[in-house]
Amino acid sequence: KLKDATGGRYIHVEDGGVTAPMRSMIIYPSKEALIAEIQSDLDAGLNVYLYTDCSNNARQSEFDQLLAALTPRAKSVKRLDKAGFADPSNKDYLSDLTNNITEQLVICSPAMNSGVSIESDHFDSVYVLGRGTTLPTELIQAPPRVRKMKEVRIYIDAHKYNNGLSINPDFVLEEELLKESSAGYEVTPDFKQEMLAKPGVADVIDQIVYENGMRANYANTFYHIAMLHNYVLSYSDKIATEEEEKEISAAKARAEAQRIAQVAAEEEIDAATAKKIIEKDAMSRAEECKLYKYQL
Repeated sequence: KLKDATGGRYIHVEDGGVTAPMRSMIIYPSKEALIAEIQSDLDAGLNVYLYTDCSNNARQSEFDQLLAALTPRAKSVKRLDKAGFADPSNKDYLSDLTNNITEQLVICSPAMNSGVSIESDHFDSVYVLGRGTTLPTELIQAPPRVRKMKEVRIYIDAHKYNNGLSINPDFVLEEELLKESSAGYEVTPDFKQEMLAKPGVADVIDQIVYENGMRANYANTFYHIAMLHNYVLSYSDKIATEEEEKEISAAKARAEAQRIAQVAAEEEIDAATAKKIIEKDAMSRAEECKLYKYQL
């Protein structure tokens, strides 16, 4: 079943009969409905954990748009994205999330990796907004970061990032070569065979094809994997009201205006500085803004 769900190879390991606990997964009909439900929980004084793999950079930040929609409703907020994990002042906080989390709303990105767990009873509700920037096999690992979670509420819309992906190895190889080629460079059949003969190239192409296969029908693949992880799926009939949608839209506009202003406020950089930023293992939001401004 797992092979059918993922479209790839797998290794089965006997674990002595230990299985994942039965959990509930409630699927929401829209992003707005999910956000409105979170707002209702915050208004009721509930503690909320939200995980999302949405965009979070200088070009586009749906992450900041979510914060703009939810922060006014929360008594306290903690963002645990790449900026939060990179902030030196968070070092002690991150060393023991189980005991240090006291905020009403904690919003996390994929920076919350597999080594992180929250063992406390702090959270009343767990939400996931999936956008398809990570694989379904990675997204399924997000809710159990809250170890005592028994129910997760979720909305997935992965079309933006996963349209037009190919599972044809020859086409994928050509796409990857064209990404690296200079203008006017011709990727001939002989050149493709020459590249495939190099160590590791075929393995990379196979991995891309495998990942594209998982992303091609993202939501269905994810929900199939969820059932294999002992989730019982159901559907919410929550519909965001016109007033709720207007509020969410206004928050999005505020966050977008702030992003544009942040980019505009950064200093101009030259080509040499841009190259140095690109070559860094990780860049700050300020560096992202400088680079984006240069590229504009």
